[in-house]
Amino acid sequence: MEYRGKNYINSLISGRSYSRAMETRLKAILGHRPPRRLSCYVNGAWRPGVSRFAKYSPIDGSLIAEVEEAGAALVDEAVAAARAASRRWRETPLSARRRLLHRIP
Repeated sequence: MEYRGKNYINSLISGRSYSRAMETRLKAILGHRPPRRLSCYVNGAWRPGVSRFAKYSPIDGSLIAEVEEAGAALVDEAVAAARAASRRWRETPLSARRRLLHRIP
């Protein structure tokens, strides 16, 4: 590879050519994905939140997802469900936990 000088390397790292190249590469790897709507998953069920907020890509500013924000009551319910599940999980044999975790895509 030919050395083109410090300015050329700096332009690749911090300039537009780097960000455009990275954006192109990430889009090729990830493909185009439509924005997702994400609800609150609590105690085995999808639940609506009290409000919604948008998450944007730091690469190109496109909308990645609309995310539901849980209210205080839903957070309390989620914490209680997590505590109960934690006790059951602790009692589950290691081999069964391993099988369950390997099923996650």
